[in-house]
Amino acid sequence: MQDPLRMQRVLYALMPPAPSLLSSKPLIAAWLGQPSSYALAGGTQKALKGKSRKETFPNVSSQAAGDLPAQKGSARGAVMSYLNEFKAAAGRTKKMDLGEFSVNETPFPIDQTILNTVEEAGHIPFAERAGKALSVNFGMFHMLTRKFHIPGAILTMGNVAVNGEMRMQATPNHFKKMVQNESGEEDMGLYHLWTTLPGGVILDHVLPSALHLAGIVEVNEAVPSERYIFGQADGLPHGITYHPMVVGLEFFIASGTIDREAMEYLMGEKFPKQYG
Repeated sequence: MQDPLRMQRVLYALMPPAPSLLSSKPLIAAWLGQPSSYALAGGTQKALKGKSRKETFPNVSSQAAGDLPAQKGSARGAVMSYLNEFKAAAGRTKKMDLGEFSVNETPFPIDQTILNTVEEAGHIPFAERAGKALSVNFGMFHMLTRKFHIPGAILTMGNVAVNGEMRMQATPNHFKKMVQNESGEEDMGLYHLWTTLPGGVILDHVLPSALHLAGIVEVNEAVPSERYIFGQADGLPHGITYHPMVVGLEFFIASGTIDREAMEYLMGEKFPKQYG
């Protein structure tokens, strides 16, 4: 049985809702559960091998995504490796009958002001984001697509690594089992999620908090653009790599993470009016 009190946390994660809204859609609560003991914060507590000091988290989002340097080889070649993984994830998603997806290989320019506005609109403090990837990154994805109408954004689920070390437990088989068993609500701590943008560009408002909390990087919390990752997937600092496994919103419904009626409400025409 769904807990109607959890709906308030869902809506508040997106924005402060009107009091009447808090009691109007109890099914919205279905998609926000408690993270498991292996949530992102716990997964990043392990010290990186060979790292004896904190690294500064560079302001990668201050550059145009298409101009970000890759760690190895050309930026174009680095992006293609992520895009290939994304294509495999999209193929897996299609086989699971969760929709068809593709990402444009040409980056879409997004003004820094928009990115910072989305970041500053978040209602979960930076220090509390680790382990709350669903509520934080779904909320940011929602604002990016429903308020600013940025095209080509795709919510993406999978794993993330730092210097080759995976931070989560998720494998493609985990996602299949979550759909088969409708266990997405209790298994949210197994995986990470982020937004994939055209050109293989990553937008993630959670990982910097987790790495900062773990003492791996230093983030100047006073600078909005340091509180999120925005850049081409394989051109990111600190050996950060993203590994998509399933894409799109239908996964949350099929896995029992969020009710279909709630999802239709969140992504429909009424909810964006709350942005005002």
